[in-house]
Amino acid sequence: MAACGADTTFLLVDCAKQHNEQIRVIILNTHRNQTGMENKGKETDPGNSGTACSIEPWLSVRDSARALNFYKAAFGAEEVFLLEDPGGGGLVANLSINGATFWIGEESPQHGNFSPASLGGGTVRIILTVADPDHMFARALGAGASQVFPVGEEYGWKLGRLKDPFGHDWEIGHPLETK
Repeated sequence: MAACGADTTFLLVDCAKQHNEQIRVIILNTHRNQTGMENKGKETDPGNSGTACSIEPWLSVRDSARALNFYKAAFGAEEVFLLEDPGGGGLVANLSINGATFWIGEESPQHGNFSPASLGGGTVRIILTVADPDHMFARALGAGASQVFPVGEEYGWKLGRLKDPFGHDWEIGHPLETK
């Protein structure tokens, strides 16, 4: 698996089991498109002026300012982009964890953007692949996440699962080396 940034990659896994399938998206190397925005992935869409194709999760949350502070404390996320509503309606932020980026924003049910708190649970889980899952897992717990299951070795991964204070599930780990 290619690493994004130093030693971090995201896999976004659709947990819907409607057709007994899981969709996995790996965000790979970083480069910039013509607008200066970072893109992940090597593939480009020939019908899109050579702009690289990428997928970045956008997490809808309640209390986006608190979520911003949590992701910084829990995962060492850094702001790539920040737009705050001067009227106090929340914020939109693009965050990076060692080069792997994701977005957060205030839920807006009127636009069909619901947080896990509104839905009674999340619809995806995020796999954060890091060199030291024990450290990152402990850091997230210390910042306010709750443990779903501890870091352990199973199915070819060293992995633990937690829920952030906004209802999103994160699996933190890395694949075990094959022998």
